[in-house]
This record gives sequence, C-alpha cells and structure tokens, in this order.
Amino acid sequence: MDNGVNYKEVVDRYLEYEKNTHEKNKKKISVGLKLNIALPQIFLILSFFNHDARLVFLVLWIASLFGIAFYLLYVEYTDFKMQERLEKFAGVDTAEIGMGNLTGVPADKVEDKVVESLDVLDDKVEGKKQEIAESIQERKEGLQESLQEKREGLQESLQEKREGLQEKKEELQESLQEKKEGLQEKIQEKLKK
Repeated sequence: MDNGVNYKEVVDRYLEYEKNTHEKNKKKISVGLKLNIALPQIFLILSFFNHDARLVFLVLWIASLFGIAFYLLYVEYTDFKMQERLEKFAGVDTAEIGMGNLTGVPADKVEDKVVESLDVLDDKVEGKKQEIAESIQERKEGLQESLQEKREGLQESLQEKREGLQEKKEELQESLQEKKEGLQEKIQEKLKK
C-alpha cells in the first residue's frame, strides 16, 4: 500500500459507482421505452386535432421514434462496454455482483438462444403439420365413408323404386290384359248377335 492508498477501497468504490450507473441505465431504459410509447402517440393525437400540420406531426412522430431508438441503443451500448471494462480490468463477473445485461441476454448468447428458439418453433410447426395432416386424412376417410353410405342408401332406394315400378308395370299389364280380354269378349258377343 503505497502512499496510504487502499486499493481494495478504490476497487470497491469503483464497483459501487458502476453498480449505481447500471441501475441508472436500467431506469433510463425503462423511461426510454415509456417515451417510445407515449411521445409518438402524443404526436399522433396532435395530428388529428391540427389538420393543417399533419405532415409536420408525422415527421416529428417518425423522428421521435428514431431518436428514442438511438437513445436506447446508446444506453445499452454504454452499459455493455462498462460491463466489459469491469470484467477486463477488475476481473469481476458482472452476473455475480448482480449486474446482468439490461436486455436480459448477453450478446454472445443471443445467437444460441435464437437458434434454440427456432428449433423449438420448427418442432412445433412440424407437430402441427402432422396433426393437420392426420386431421385432414381422418376427415377425408370420414367423408368417403359417409359418401359410400349415402351412395349405398341411394342405390337401395333406387332398387326399391325400380321394384315398385316393375310391380306396377306388371299390375298395369295384367289389368290391360284383362281389359283387352274383356273387350274382345264383348266384341265377340256383339259380332254373334
């Protein structure tokens, strides 16, 4: 300990300062997200009330969206760099001292998380595709069975009607034959007279 400097105390103060800065960055992100929702809505509402300056409010609306987005990126980037400095110079793991990333996932882990999420989504999509294919196949088979039953029912009904018509035809032919014979007998009788 040269010149009465307590390095442990300096490192502790530096860590405390960085923790406070990290907490302030969290609040800045929270405020920035709220602003990202509120400010564009204010410009949108103003554009509805002032019909003459709609274009101006639209430009302000878009500019505010970009401005807030750049502000949020700046805060996240400065916090990320601060955590890198802490890990590099102080040899401190920021997760151990309660200073995780503002966005929740470290930048180097994002790709793995995205790939993992996409794999899970692919599995879900394939499962849904399989369920839909099975459902379609079941419906198709059900419709084919229903169609076959209706076809058989129509064929039976048609056969019954044919048989009924055949019986009526035979009855009519018998009745016609009887009338024909009756007429022939009458003609024979009249001819004999």
